Amino acid sequence: MKMNFSTLTLEKVKNHPHWILVSFGLLNSIITFCLPMVLVRILSVEDYGLYKTFFTILLFIPFMSMSGGPLNSLYYWLNQKNDISKMIKANYALQVILGLCFFILSILVVSFTQVLDEFELKTKFFLIIIGIISCPTAYFSEYLIAKGETFKGSILYLIFEIIKVLGFIFTAYFYDLNTLFIFYFFYNITCFVFSIIMGIKYNIIGVNFSGSHLIKAVSYSLPLSFSAFVFYFIERVDHLFLIKFFTVEDYAFYAVGCLVFPPILILETSFQKNLIPRLTNYIYSRDIESVNSLIKWYINRTSSLMIPIAIFTFFFSDQIITFLYGEKFQDAGKYLQLFSITYLLPIIPYDSIQRSSNNTKSILLKSVQILLIYLTVLFITGPYLNQTEVLTISLLGKILYRLYIFYSGTKTINLFLSIPYLELFIYTFFSLVCLFLVLSFQSMLTNTIITSGIAYCLLYSLLFYIRHRFFRDKETS
Repeated sequence: MKMNFSTLTLEKVKNHPHWILVSFGLLNSIITFCLPMVLVRILSVEDYGLYKTFFTILLFIPFMSMSGGPLNSLYYWLNQKNDISKMIKANYALQVILGLCFFILSILVVSFTQVLDEFELKTKFFLIIIGIISCPTAYFSEYLIAKGETFKGSILYLIFEIIKVLGFIFTAYFYDLNTLFIFYFFYNITCFVFSIIMGIKYNIIGVNFSGSHLIKAVSYSLPLSFSAFVFYFIERVDHLFLIKFFTVEDYAFYAVGCLVFPPILILETSFQKNLIPRLTNYIYSRDIESVNSLIKWYINRTSSLMIPIAIFTFFFSDQIITFLYGEKFQDAGKYLQLFSITYLLPIIPYDSIQRSSNNTKSILLKSVQILLIYLTVLFITGPYLNQTEVLTISLLGKILYRLYIFYSGTKTINLFLSIPYLELFIYTFFSLVCLFLVLSFQSMLTNTIITSGIAYCLLYSLLFYIRHRFFRDKETS
């Protein structure tokens, strides 16, 4: 079956319902979110620390191999007018080439050094292979979503995610952690083969492209890949630091405390996928007023959800950890309280303008500057820090990075007009009012954290509804 790329207009990509992405993504995230809650009750603290170590390093591999850039470039290439089919194929080929180069380098490093001493040799190889094929595996489902077939791409990802979670629970309960890693390896190989078959069927994998197409893919993707690597390094370097210098048990508590609720990442990703194609159109048509309105819309929508989540988590961190992970991890509450500040970061649409205007080299330059400052501070102070202090430095680095990247991209727009000051104040005020009411009547509630959470959500939803039903301002939608 050959796809007609002439039908892939900007309007089709722009108007696909991003709430489908939100709904399916939220369901995926809830399933994944519940998995650790089950595993901590099956595995020992040490085994759970090894489990988190494995997946922290695994998630780092696509960024180190630079293969994430081509995956995220799909939205850009589908918005171009010429040679779309050839660019999609060249983009995939670039992923494969980068993965193979990193595979060879990784095998040499693992074979002749003492890295990843926590794991057996076969587990190290599993880790490398899974990390390298993860982006090519996701290429097909991401392509479907990018071209407008949102439901089909989302349901495909959901099915495989359910299989993974059930397999993890089964192998952890009836066997051991090493068996879980073996299952995950063969699961990823199966997904990879499936994605290749479907990619060939949909004509997105092939060799009928020229060297110039590959050069274009490299020119756009590599700066994006490197900036994504820097971004992830800034986001997770504290975890790598803990893995290197603290015990596996220490890292287990820290990883539990750095808890990301399902709505956080999926909402940011879904809004970004809706924002980028529309922003690209406005920037290339030089419609600065629409760019300002779209940025304002993004900040407004994300802040209406992120602000109440962050405030509730900050004040109920200990109860949340105990409820989700049991009393043996209750000491992780202090990390969650601090980490909840990061829930506000998705409000900043940090690199959206640069990505939409094909100015990824600017992202790269700014990212390297922040990384150098961040690493200098961390390595100078690192040997004298405890876990809480490492997390504090990590938070400051993340905040500085997002603000700096976003500010550097706003030179072509009116930054003052792009920030919904009134809405930010209102959402914060609503959240604090709801928190005050919940805390005032908390002694009357049973199953405190559940009923408190429900009451908080209902009160905030009521205030939000009243605000937008009777006092709604005009906004971009």
